[in-house]
Amino acid sequence: MLTDFYTFVHKLGGVDWVHWNMRNIIYGFPALEQRSSTLGVETIRIDESRQFDLSKELVTLYGPTYSDHPRLKSVIKMNKMTEKNLLDGKAEAVAFDRGDFNKLHLSTLRKVDNLCDILERVIDGKLKVKGRWYQMYDIHGLVDMAKNHWVATVATAIVGLIGFAAAVMTIMSG
Repeated sequence: MLTDFYTFVHKLGGVDWVHWNMRNIIYGFPALEQRSSTLGVETIRIDESRQFDLSKELVTLYGPTYSDHPRLKSVIKMNKMTEKNLLDGKAEAVAFDRGDFNKLHLSTLRKVDNLCDILERVIDGKLKVKGRWYQMYDIHGLVDMAKNHWVATVATAIVGLIGFAAAVMTIMSG
């Protein structure tokens, strides 16, 4: 399986890899490299600049309270995505021990489909998350949001005009 994976990586060349929390030696691209090296499988290093950790980016975009744990399952539920064939880690371990690789395969396909749906909704600005708007944006994000929203632009103009009028009246009366 690892040989097939690295053959696939080689065929694709320099593409970006969207993943969910696959960034460490326990579970991730480094773990695949280490296991492959141990088994004598020729590897191709997937540069970190080509790895897009969707789980980490959701925290960056929406804040640490954007979902309950486990986050992937929580986001899937909040966004009413299908969970058909989706197994959690414990169920995957049981399926593996029983040699039920078809269940593992279907679960993997479901996760890939869900990750694609999540990324599309993020890009479209339609992902439903748990956090409140003020928890998701720092001051720079709020300023950017204000600059790009017509209501904020109108409100800023009105406040500016009121301030200008008050300053003129103060000068005229003094």
